[in-house]
Amino acid sequence: MDSSRNENEDDSALIMEAFTCPATISVMIICILQWYRLNSKHSFGSASAAAAAYQAVGMSYQNVVEERQYWRVPLAHISHVSFMHLAFNMSSLWSLKHVEAHLGVIGYLRLSFAFLILSTAAMMGIYHALIKFTGNESVKRTTGIGYSCVVFAWMTHASLGSRGGNLNLPMVSVPFSLAPFISLLVTQAIIPNASFVGHAAGIVAGFCSGWGLLAWFNNAVFATLLLVLTILLVVGRPASVSLDGEHGDSEMLLHVWFKKIWRLLLRAIGRHVNDGAGQYTIVGGRIVSRASNVQLESAEESPGVEMA
Repeated sequence: MDSSRNENEDDSALIMEAFTCPATISVMIICILQWYRLNSKHSFGSASAAAAAYQAVGMSYQNVVEERQYWRVPLAHISHVSFMHLAFNMSSLWSLKHVEAHLGVIGYLRLSFAFLILSTAAMMGIYHALIKFTGNESVKRTTGIGYSCVVFAWMTHASLGSRGGNLNLPMVSVPFSLAPFISLLVTQAIIPNASFVGHAAGIVAGFCSGWGLLAWFNNAVFATLLLVLTILLVVGRPASVSLDGEHGDSEMLLHVWFKKIWRLLLRAIGRHVNDGAGQYTIVGGRIVSRASNVQLESAEESPGVEMA
């Protein structure tokens, strides 16, 4: 009887904890859904799933800096292939849920966004230095995915503000002050192909926050940068990429919704875009004149003509 009562109390405490950190729970759900989506057409965690995921949403110096595929930044961060990688990141993120309780939902999301951008910038900076000083061009194509950068940033942020206590990681509990560095060693040891550069970039982002270098990043700046990122994701509109690396219906989790919202907005605008003769229409998600649309259709019907 007492055992059953204790179990019910533990379940109630867990539910109450979940209600106190909705942003953390939301991020975890998004990452889990994206992991499922990336693996749904392949054997879970298989080499084929990994290859398809890295090609579809992976982030590298070449595709982010040189090819300016900025939409890959948020998608790469929320994507995982290996269940172990997902479990390690989500377990670590849940262990840091007290940070959201301290900062509040908006403060937590604001810093999470800052960590995402700053750790990506640090990672690209490290890759740029490696390419420049070693001359190793293959570094450009080093591709990474996972929420580890943000998790390591939060670990570092929490460790700088902690007064004792431990962080519960999978299979081990470590002091907060050493958590980022011990976690760095643990992940390199147990997770195949773990990104040392990506995790180190997250630690750099966490130190920037812990040392007060992100004090300028207030809610107004957060809202502005979030709007800019949304525009890049929506207006940039990459072609839908399937998990097999082909154009198809299996679009990535966030991109498909941004694309649908963008099309609905264009349809609403398109009803009012009319010069009296009905010379404007919507083609491929863009407002174009009917004259250019006729030229487009003619080009598509002509054999041997390629559209850029």
